[in-house]
Amino acid sequence: MTDTMTTKKPRKKKEPYPFPVELIDQLLAQVQNKDAKSILRESGLAGQLKKMPPMPQRPVDATAFKLGDTVSFTDKHLRERIGTVTRINATSCSLLCDGEQWRVSPGLLRKIIDLYAALR
Repeated sequence: MTDTMTTKKPRKKKEPYPFPVELIDQLLAQVQNKDAKSILRESGLAGQLKKMPPMPQRPVDATAFKLGDTVSFTDKHLRERIGTVTRINATSCSLLCDGEQWRVSPGLLRKIIDLYAALR
C-alpha cells in the first residue's frame, strides 16, 4: 500500500431551482395583485405585441384548391411533403406525393406557386 490515500472531494449541493429563491420572491412581490394587461403595459411589451403583424390566414375550405394544384403539407413526422391534388372533398383532399396517396385536411395544405411558369 502507498502512504498517500485518496480522499473524495465533497459535492456541491445543487440548487433545486434554476434561479435563486430570493430573486423569485422579489419578482412575485412586484407582480402580486396585478393583472396581465397592467404587467405588459408596465414592461413595455404591450406596445411591441401590438406592432407585430397579424398571422396570415390559411385557406380552410377546399374551394381554395383545384385539381392539379401543387401543394405542400407537414406530415406527422414533421417532414415537408409536396404533391399534386387528385381529388377534392369538403373535408379532405387526396394528394399524390412521390408515388404515395395521401388524404389531407384542406386547412393543413399550402398552395405552391410556380414563379417560373407565372412569369412566362
